[in-house]
Amino acid sequence: MTQLPPPLSAKDKECVAYTTFKDRKPVIIARIADSLNRNKERLMERFKGPNCDEQLKTVIGAMSMLRHEIMTNKPAAPLKDDGPDAVAWNENLERQVEINGEPMKWFDSEWLWMECYLYRRVQEAVQMSSCYKSLDVFEEQKQSAYNSSYESISSIMTYLYGLVKGDPKSVDDYNSHFKEFLLMALWGNKCDLSVSAGHDNNPTGNPLDQLARLMPYVLADDGDNILKLLRDKQKSLGGIGAKITYVLDNAGFEFMTDMCLAEFLLSSGLASSIHFHGKAFPWYVSDVTEADVTWVFQQMETVNNEAMNGLCQLWRRRLQDDTMTFQYNSFWTLPHSFYKMESLCPNLYSKLGQTDLAIFKGDLNYRKLVSDLKWDTTTSFSYGLRGFHPTAVCSLRTVKANTVVGLKPGLAEEVQKKDSSWMVYGNWAVISLDG
Repeated sequence: MTQLPPPLSAKDKECVAYTTFKDRKPVIIARIADSLNRNKERLMERFKGPNCDEQLKTVIGAMSMLRHEIMTNKPAAPLKDDGPDAVAWNENLERQVEINGEPMKWFDSEWLWMECYLYRRVQEAVQMSSCYKSLDVFEEQKQSAYNSSYESISSIMTYLYGLVKGDPKSVDDYNSHFKEFLLMALWGNKCDLSVSAGHDNNPTGNPLDQLARLMPYVLADDGDNILKLLRDKQKSLGGIGAKITYVLDNAGFEFMTDMCLAEFLLSSGLASSIHFHGKAFPWYVSDVTEADVTWVFQQMETVNNEAMNGLCQLWRRRLQDDTMTFQYNSFWTLPHSFYKMESLCPNLYSKLGQTDLAIFKGDLNYRKLVSDLKWDTTTSFSYGLRGFHPTAVCSLRTVKANTVVGLKPGLAEEVQKKDSSWMVYGNWAVISLDG
């Protein structure tokens, strides 16, 4: 196991970019209330039951109260619902108060913790309603984002389907295509509705045409090392591909790039199985849930598109023979950095350890991998993981928060001169590996 770093300094423990949290989150909550108000007739028809009209008003009212708490910097309140994770959240809240010596407040406490808590409070509002327990308050935004990016999704899936249906390729051909699909999955992470406060943030055109232009914006690129790891594993297993854990981030376009990368790995023989992990409930606006996967497969089956129809059939067969699986562990929606997984969720840690590579998508997963700390940017990715190493760990992330590791000396300063907001909008990226 990687050696743990020394105790954190006071500077390391400082949280990051409170103003970003303050400016963005009330807007997200306001958009939830607006969506529920606009769609109340449809929702009451869909979620039938006694007093559903009053319960919907209660959910909308809870959003207004939550927005007021945020804007007035109120203390974080214990959860009141009976969700399976509520006890863990409240115990953690009590520990945070003990550690800090005062109640946690929205703008005065650890950014990552409060940001996760916000989305759990949204879930609390629907969890306490008998009619709307299965409601995804972000469903409209996610489905709209998928539909808005249909042209780009169709382009990459048509390209993939041509490879899957075609004749077997040489090793060199597969190696070349590996980098294409890896980069598409990487830049798919730019499409994050939580960063855009729920507004459309979708690609246009054919993403394949943009990959070469985007290469200078990849600040750390372990892509070749990832391919070597997979090739070495394939050789050591007598031609059998690696078992891969794939921790998902956003629904919509990004999820489709993830599925395309996964299918390429399986069809090329680089992987023998892909085990996806999504979120147990709606999270960070656009994160993938079980309902999102079901909805996307339905869209693929019904659209007049040969590639989508064919790939959907293929993926349903893979789900049946377990070469693809989807899992939704509640650890992913707790506020903990991942180095705590081994002690807090040993079963999940062990499950990751039974695979040969764990791919973590996106900004939030990256922040949890490196504890959301203000590391020196030249700190190695392995060191930043703070001992988290159930298996080889890979991160595909476009940078949207003020923490990054694994850069060459002077690179952060060089990029800062070119783009003073380089850590905010997902215009720069890293491909990191701790093998």
